[in-house]
Amino acid sequence: MSKSYTTGVGAFVIGGLALFTVGLFMIGDRRLLFEEDFEVYAEFQRLNGLESGAVVRVAGMNAGEVTAIEFPPGPKQKFRVRMRVRETLHPIVRGDSVALIQTDGLLGSKLIEIGEGSEQSPPAADLSAIDSREPFDFADLMERLDETAKKVDSGVDTLRTDLEEAFDRFRSTAGNVDDKFNDIAADLRQITTSGKQIADNISVIIANAKAGEGTVGQLLTDRKLYDQATEFTEAAAGTTKNLRQTSEHIEQLMADIRESRIVPEAEQTVANLRKLTEQVREAVAKLSVGGEGMGMVDELRDTVADAREAVSDLADNTEAMKHNFFTRGFFKRRGFYDLDSLTYAEYREGKLVKKYLQRREWLHRNEIFSAKPDGSEQLTPAGEERLDKVMAEFLRYPRNSPIMIEGYAGQGSLDEIYIRSQERATLVKKYLVRKFQLDAGYVGVMPISSATPDRQNWDGVSLVLFYPKDAVLRP
Repeated sequence: MSKSYTTGVGAFVIGGLALFTVGLFMIGDRRLLFEEDFEVYAEFQRLNGLESGAVVRVAGMNAGEVTAIEFPPGPKQKFRVRMRVRETLHPIVRGDSVALIQTDGLLGSKLIEIGEGSEQSPPAADLSAIDSREPFDFADLMERLDETAKKVDSGVDTLRTDLEEAFDRFRSTAGNVDDKFNDIAADLRQITTSGKQIADNISVIIANAKAGEGTVGQLLTDRKLYDQATEFTEAAAGTTKNLRQTSEHIEQLMADIRESRIVPEAEQTVANLRKLTEQVREAVAKLSVGGEGMGMVDELRDTVADAREAVSDLADNTEAMKHNFFTRGFFKRRGFYDLDSLTYAEYREGKLVKKYLQRREWLHRNEIFSAKPDGSEQLTPAGEERLDKVMAEFLRYPRNSPIMIEGYAGQGSLDEIYIRSQERATLVKKYLVRKFQLDAGYVGVMPISSATPDRQNWDGVSLVLFYPKDAVLRP
């Protein structure tokens, strides 16, 4: 073996060791293995794809990595994420710093961002816990927007019902007041007529008395009758005095009634009623159309319409991202499928079966449907109960497992069979989505002919659940 050969081998080995050492130092420097550090941890309800070894940033700067993720002992506990942070950034990480799971870019890997704390809080101690904030999720946003829209619709319906009831009560009250005034007016007219008749009768009596007619007339012209009347008058003087006293008591009683608060309170009640009616009219005017702009109800309706439009735009953008060349792989890995866009050929080829196992339930039309007078079909109460039993088993599987509702029809032409099978599957889908609050994107409808390999001339529907091979069933 020559000396030059030995020298070459030695140089190669030394060069290899040098390259290995340089690479080791570069990797260690990138992962901050040669810097002093300290450890903190935070707890999260959901990780959203965060893994051990993920980057940790402090105030936007790479500061360390996730060293371990501890699984929760129960469903109500949280994941504990342990992080290693370089010591030079220790003055920024305070006791009130907050850790947040974020995405590096639009579709990048997950990382943890630790915000800088306040001056009032001391630096976070080694192996101590810091606060955390749950990661943002588009599904949660859409669910909250849907709940908000439902609450707004319910509030508008309740407001309309209350206003209608208030108007009915006001109309009834106004009618009762008008009836009372009409009754009082009739009584006053009757009293006036009776007083006029009494005055006329008194005038006739006085005229007859002056003419000497009747007992009073004879009393005025006959001396004997005058004496008897005088005696009678004196005898009745005591009675007249008593009557006068009684009259004084009656007048005092009437004065007390006039001085009491009965009449003013009645007048105040009528005034309050008129004021309340005017306030309701002003409120209705403000609710309908304002002086220079739209009313509160119109603004509320516009707000709901804008919210629905925003949700629709967000759904369209998400749908476009599902089919984009650069992003569709991300959605497929996440498990997003548009079952409505799945063709009959793709479904029969087993596009879903490639990644999922399936569970199937057959339901005959006599079990769940009944015919209407116009020839169409509807779900029966017994049918809804039968579907509830099937879903009780399906809900044991993961929540976002796709469900395909196959429709079958056994009679009619090809187009009639297709329409009837489509209608049956659609009826079942609408009931399941509404009753069990399912995501409509995970529930598909597939009209199929009446002939199947295992069910000849089937007439009804079939519910097929596609679930992951490693799915864990709920008890």
